[in-house]
Amino acid sequence: WLSNITGQQPRIPLEGVKMAKYKMHYDCSKAIRELGIPQTPPEVALEKAVRWFRDHKYA
Repeated sequence: WLSNITGQQPRIPLEGVKMAKYKMHYDCSKAIRELGIPQTPPEVALEKAVRWFRDHKYA
């Protein structure tokens, strides 16, 4: 309704605003315990992700 008043499109999609009101956090301990999924430190995961994007010419 605010866009009707201002004449501008919202900067954030309505669905994103609706989802922001929910507490969404996850605990990976069950996956680690039951599936044996290894934990990767965030720094290592980010480094691997950046390398993949560069190797595939996305960055």
